[in-house]
Amino acid sequence: MPWLTINDPQHGPMQVHVRMPKQRPKRCTCGKLSLEPRLCDFKMGPGKTCDAPCCAHCAIHPALGRDICPAHAEALAEWMEWALGYADSIDPVAPIRKARQVQSSKEVESQPAA
Repeated sequence: MPWLTINDPQHGPMQVHVRMPKQRPKRCTCGKLSLEPRLCDFKMGPGKTCDAPCCAHCAIHPALGRDICPAHAEALAEWMEWALGYADSIDPVAPIRKARQVQSSKEVESQPAA
């Protein structure tokens, strides 16, 4: 850890211990540097994640404690669409349930305010 000498007019020269960051700042895909980047948690295989650095502004949060880089956000959206379609195909009651929810929401909207 380096020491820095500062010349203070009241107290004279002082040596200050300077702490350097343990890791170098990482650059987000948008170009910003961050000392504490969020790493992409998109699964790339068994036991592996993308780990691309993302700044707080660019990271997408699909769940608590999970961050996804902008490059994998589109892939996550496609996967979610597929997963919901697959869930509907194996649950024969799901389309009926969705139709009832849509119908009940339309009825609530069409009722006059009292």
